[in-house]
Amino acid sequence: MKTASCLHCEKMYAAEEMVSRMQTNEDFYVCDNCNTKRVEDRFIKPDVVLFGDAGEWFSVQGFNTILRHIEEADCLLVLGTSLKVTPFSTFPQYRERGVPMIIINKGDTPYDHADGTYVIQDSIGKTLSEIDKHLNEGPKS
Repeated sequence: MKTASCLHCEKMYAAEEMVSRMQTNEDFYVCDNCNTKRVEDRFIKPDVVLFGDAGEWFSVQGFNTILRHIEEADCLLVLGTSLKVTPFSTFPQYRERGVPMIIINKGDTPYDHADGTYVIQDSIGKTLSEIDKHLNEGPKS
């Protein structure tokens, strides 16, 4: 969550700027760059998909793009989701037979015991840092 954007004018705010706004402005989450009158239209929202969001990807074209990437993947990496909420819960079923899936999540998912699935129940940051460290070590002689 490095940035947030106004729902109306799409002005982007850095996380540091939002923290500063929060410390000095009671309505820190309302964009002061817009000219629209309705306050609700000027809300500043983090640039992430939140529960209940439909984002730009949530269209026929966006959904088909996601499915194409999954079908073409050599490995499916799932980060920080219970895989219990649709449409995300349906995505793993589209991986090709034999394609491994790695789930990094602190809680259980319905796919934890599926064939070719590897589960790491730990924090995403810690786990990816460890993976990166091992990948950057190179082959051992």
